[in-house]
Amino acid sequence: MDQVFTPIVVQTCEALSRGGRSRALGPTEGQSETLFSLHDPFGLRKAIVPLFQVLPDGDLQGLGTAFALDPWGSFATADHVVAGIRMRGQHKRSTNDASMRVQLPPGEGLVAVLGFGVAFGTIGLPQETMVRVVEGWSPAFDGGNPMTILRQGHDLRTIDLALLKMQRPGPDLLHNLPIRARPPSPEPGELVVAIGFPTIDAFSGNEEAARTIVSEGMYAAYGRVTQLFPNGRTNPTPVFEVGAKWPSGMSGGPVINVHGEVIGLVSTSDTTDGSEVGCATWLGAFAELPLRAPALDPDNSDFRRGWAAMRNAPWTLAGVYPVEAEACAAAEKAGEAFVVRYGAWRLGSDDFMTV
Repeated sequence: MDQVFTPIVVQTCEALSRGGRSRALGPTEGQSETLFSLHDPFGLRKAIVPLFQVLPDGDLQGLGTAFALDPWGSFATADHVVAGIRMRGQHKRSTNDASMRVQLPPGEGLVAVLGFGVAFGTIGLPQETMVRVVEGWSPAFDGGNPMTILRQGHDLRTIDLALLKMQRPGPDLLHNLPIRARPPSPEPGELVVAIGFPTIDAFSGNEEAARTIVSEGMYAAYGRVTQLFPNGRTNPTPVFEVGAKWPSGMSGGPVINVHGEVIGLVSTSDTTDGSEVGCATWLGAFAELPLRAPALDPDNSDFRRGWAAMRNAPWTLAGVYPVEAEACAAAEKAGEAFVVRYGAWRLGSDDFMTV
């Protein structure tokens, strides 16, 4: 890197609210900032997780990386990480525009491993740690190839983004990173860092091997933004280009700006011409993100939107929930003075603002 390298401070929203110690994310002695192993002092493994497919014999096949969008089990990854499963899903054309929606099929054995870096490699181990994907959605557009249509196939041009809904995680197993869901945009020359599991896509094995690769396999890679492509570069995916080394297993992992906010996710990396260039799916340039990830707060990267069961005097926040019905049930259980309001919740705190 030509410019002075200053490590980025990366911290989960929950740690930030609770006054957790802030530490810069940098390589240890002998490591390069272009790719270095991350011995997690930040609790990042509660926010960034490896994705696996469960094979018929119960072993796991590593796929890539995902990160939490909210406290209730919504995650983001790159579409190409789950493309093999996605192709067996349902494809529905929108009645409002030319786009198509790709629904991941249920029950395909797609799982994420949550927790503190202690990972379990078979489906029979504790449910609170290994969490199944129950729903997925990927944006796609009809490519318009008539031969594909005649074969009753789907000529899809997909955006390299998949939103996953997982089983509701157990208490304190899932944290969130600040997420910048709209501009300000990254600028050329801006330093960013990507985090993921670079060896995970080559993994196929049993529980003991899975523990090792997950607990020791988190890496970080710095680079600088070089170009912006809000309308896509080689496909419709809005991306920003980064001079960085991103091994394929990091696909789907978060790309974080100098303010510690997620602004994209690892999409592709190219070293064919001798240079190292990565492309990140650009969250702020994806117009449908607020609709498809409604918990993200456009004004505050460390807040999430939801329904609160709350009491004004004395102020008490009984809980915040993704749907109104859950908040109503919680308010009724909490007592007569509790009401339900929709608003923005500062993760890890009792701060709530009605919207």
